[in-house]
Amino acid sequence: MLATHHPSSVTLQSSTQPEISPLFFIMAAPKILIFGPTGNVGSWVARTAQAQGAKVYFAMRDTTKTIPSISPEEEKKGGYERVQADLSQPETLHKAVKSTGATRAFIYLIHSSTDGMRSAITALKEAGITFIVFLSSYAVQEEKRAVGTKNWISWAHAQVEISLEDVFGPSHYVALRPAYFATNSLAWVPQIKSGNTKLRIPVPESKFDWIAPEDMGRVAASILVRGSLTTASGEPDTDAEDPKGTYIYLMGPQILAQADALKVIGRAIGKEFSVEALSDEEAFQYFVDNFHVNADGAKGLVNTLKDTASGAVKEFSSDPMYEKRAANTLKYSGVEPTPFEKWVGENKSLYA
Repeated sequence: MLATHHPSSVTLQSSTQPEISPLFFIMAAPKILIFGPTGNVGSWVARTAQAQGAKVYFAMRDTTKTIPSISPEEEKKGGYERVQADLSQPETLHKAVKSTGATRAFIYLIHSSTDGMRSAITALKEAGITFIVFLSSYAVQEEKRAVGTKNWISWAHAQVEISLEDVFGPSHYVALRPAYFATNSLAWVPQIKSGNTKLRIPVPESKFDWIAPEDMGRVAASILVRGSLTTASGEPDTDAEDPKGTYIYLMGPQILAQADALKVIGRAIGKEFSVEALSDEEAFQYFVDNFHVNADGAKGLVNTLKDTASGAVKEFSSDPMYEKRAANTLKYSGVEPTPFEKWVGENKSLYA
């Protein structure tokens, strides 16, 4: 199964006001640290949590960095605050938690971690964090402790989930396992803007679900604010895929081949494109350059795309749990998921 992409942030053009479930309610306003607020998913977690009444702190390596999706005016009006913290430097976390009084946090994978982020996770707990939402990956398909190193993406995310279970224990964290990001299509922008009408991409026939960053952000924020894996109405989740409530899968509402996704973009910006497949060597470099993964991660992504296209691995549309997993955005956030065509239409300026 293909892993998620954690892309560099761009200024997305979706609605500036996060949509909130009418069923949502807050018992008490929590204080939440959002790591990666400059990213596409992290910014939506922050905006949605703030809209739901939480006090939100941007946990940043560089507190002077611009947050593309949240203007300075929005930041001031929303009462956001910035605090210096770095998940790759656990010694910075204690001060960040203590100075803010935060008890919940949103975190993501640090690729350079050699201990499954255990030292960072331990530091967060010791400082006073009691609940975490982790942006994991759909690539984690088997029991996390059984995941091998063949697919680096699934293994690396599984190691963090193991650390969370060991340090926090069940009911004190939730791992979100989203599938293929809609923002992955932004890797095609340089070719589109260069004027090419024939785009060269890895395995064009491979099919994905194209989940929108705002959908992931809404689910993460809603769970963080509630402080447990309950449904959007606040009811216990009696039909969770994981009986312990430690993870959920998130999938987009529509399966499209990459070539068909490119047609959607073409219609939005008034262009017609054809596609040509990259060689294995070119595809490897494509993932290193555009997905910011290491050599093992890039190799795993190339092999997964090839296996999916050949039928050696089931396509997303063949996942027997697809309908259930695609329904999780509405189930946990109270908001309908965003179709790829709608997302592209709202962000077409990024491609033009």
